[in-house]
Amino acid sequence: MMNKKLDEVVDEDRIVVKRYYKVLIRLPSIKQIMPLYFTLLLVLFIVNKIYFIFMIIQTFVYMIYTNLSKTLLNNKRFIALSIVSTLYAISLDYIFGFNIGLASSIALQTIVIVGLDGPNLISYLTPTIPYFGTITITQRVNKSLIVLGALTSIYTVILNYLIYKCISRYNVNGFSSFEIGKLFLENRLKGSKEIENVFEKLSKLEVIKPCLFISDRMAIAYTDLHYGPFYNTGSSELPNLMIKNFENKGYCVFVLHGAGSHDRNLPKSDLNQVIIDKFVDKLNRVEEGFIDRLHGIFHVEGDDNWEATGVVFEKTTLLFLSRPYGGIDDIPYHIQQWLDLESNTRDLGRILIIDSHNWELSNKPDYNALKTLLLKSIEHIVEMRKSEASEPLVRYACIDTDLEGLIGGRICGLELVKKDTNEKFILLYLRGNNMEKYLRNNIIRLVKDFYKDNVIVEVVSNDEHSETGIYSYTLYKPIRCKRGLENIISSLMKKISMTMYSSNWVTICFEDKVPLLQDGAYKLLDILRKTYPRTAILLIILLITTPFFAKLIQNMLI
Repeated sequence: MMNKKLDEVVDEDRIVVKRYYKVLIRLPSIKQIMPLYFTLLLVLFIVNKIYFIFMIIQTFVYMIYTNLSKTLLNNKRFIALSIVSTLYAISLDYIFGFNIGLASSIALQTIVIVGLDGPNLISYLTPTIPYFGTITITQRVNKSLIVLGALTSIYTVILNYLIYKCISRYNVNGFSSFEIGKLFLENRLKGSKEIENVFEKLSKLEVIKPCLFISDRMAIAYTDLHYGPFYNTGSSELPNLMIKNFENKGYCVFVLHGAGSHDRNLPKSDLNQVIIDKFVDKLNRVEEGFIDRLHGIFHVEGDDNWEATGVVFEKTTLLFLSRPYGGIDDIPYHIQQWLDLESNTRDLGRILIIDSHNWELSNKPDYNALKTLLLKSIEHIVEMRKSEASEPLVRYACIDTDLEGLIGGRICGLELVKKDTNEKFILLYLRGNNMEKYLRNNIIRLVKDFYKDNVIVEVVSNDEHSETGIYSYTLYKPIRCKRGLENIISSLMKKISMTMYSSNWVTICFEDKVPLLQDGAYKLLDILRKTYPRTAILLIILLITTPFFAKLIQNMLI
């Protein structure tokens, strides 16, 4: 039931998460910001020396603040804050009259500093210094300006603190939404992993059923995990770490993405090595695995643009799912569980869903249509198991390339051939978080043109979140190719064709119990859905009402 609830809320929350990430989008580089900073300073020096001084004071205040306190503010961010705060103050002065903008900028600076570093005395006092420093240096100190600044500061602090308390009412396992947001910022802005403490408390011990497929010096790892939630946390870096560990053993490994979303994340990055060690242990004891023979390869299509490509071995079936034109992004794990039951009743061995993640999601998938396609796939598997299995011939190759969004800078290909019938399956593996529309189809077309015979081709990415946000369109673009795709695919196919075949395929499947985020993913999404709009609205209200409050105070002091 919780899985279903998670599935329903994920689509609704994608929009919220997307907006949230847009707020957190990375600032331009310091090289891009500094010309704007000095240009604005020069203009202000010529036009309005008061705001020139105001901007200089902000710069020095936040430079000192950055060096003396434990803050997420850095050089680039305080320069950007100085620019925005000054422009904000100038615009308000044109609307409300002089001094109102200076006083109201306290609210903007407070929102940024408290948002980054949390509510404390220093966070509330520091944003007032540029205002009082400016009126002091410009020799404009008088009772009315002091009262205006003081009352505006008090108004800002009270409202900001009330917003903080309001938002903090929402919590997950003792962590308030504000704390979670701050921990997220610390991770995003300086790589801190403290947010994993939240994930750990939300996690539950669950069974995973990984499989490792080995052919000579090539391996395919099905981890039964999701590679998120983001950056360096949880299992986001699992594919990269596993690839490095396997390379140290002399193996090339494709780390595939099965069913499941962030509910299948490991809560802590420390667990990545635990998982990898289990795979390496199986690799070291390859002789204990099952020598799997190949029954055949099939490709079927269904409604809602669903497609399935099945590679049917004696012990297991790899079922690659795609959804061209509609897109694909995290097939719910309960569909894998449903498929397990269907497979067990027919004694078909393990049927492993591989979420190909090869087309940006453009509309909501119809999972009933997918289940219908899976039943059709089962019929094909049943028929294929009636035929005699034979040795698979396997060869692979990788090439370096600079496709945008490609993690690791390499694209790999695998050619699998059924020895007695010469059926061919070509799998192209690209590390990244989904792929731009039509790239998958273009790659398939180029591969088929190269072989000039009947081959079944599929292209997969692995939904790796080590360089991205929660979803493929946040902070990081999916894999895309602007030019040279034909040369890239041609080079890879030629390299594969010049490689010798190996003629063994060893399957090792096992079970383990590990903590997974599970319904904690739903809880985090739910708290984000509740707090993000409220926070945005309340902060906008604070920014809008502050100049009116300052104007009211100014009129009372006249």
